[in-house]
Amino acid sequence: MFTITGFADEIAHDLDEQISLLNQLKINHVEFRSAWGAKVLDLTEEQLAEAKAKLDAAGISLSAVGSDLGKINITDPFEDHLERARHGVEVAKFFGAKYIRMFSFFIAEGDNPEDFREEVLSRTHAMVELA
Repeated sequence: MFTITGFADEIAHDLDEQISLLNQLKINHVEFRSAWGAKVLDLTEEQLAEAKAKLDAAGISLSAVGSDLGKINITDPFEDHLERARHGVEVAKFFGAKYIRMFSFFIAEGDNPEDFREEVLSRTHAMVELA
């Protein structure tokens, strides 16, 4: 058996519209990326609670938190981003999601990716350790 999942924020910014179409399509899992025009990790505590209540009522579970973690330049400061990752773990726990989507950082065009390998691995490891 397998789970069909996807992003619903491409349906609409409004979570009710997203849920309506997901229900019509009989899709009961979503990689929750955004609602009401805000990224999932930027939603307020009240919005997160409202989203969870609406998704729960519709019988829709999260397959993953569709975060933007790792979508910064590899040369950008990391401490604030690590705090965002910590928040991402809390959001995943709140929704009962076992997975958080993340990226492996941007490297400037023309730079040799190998020059940043250790930094990418170090940052990724730090975020994984939080989980």
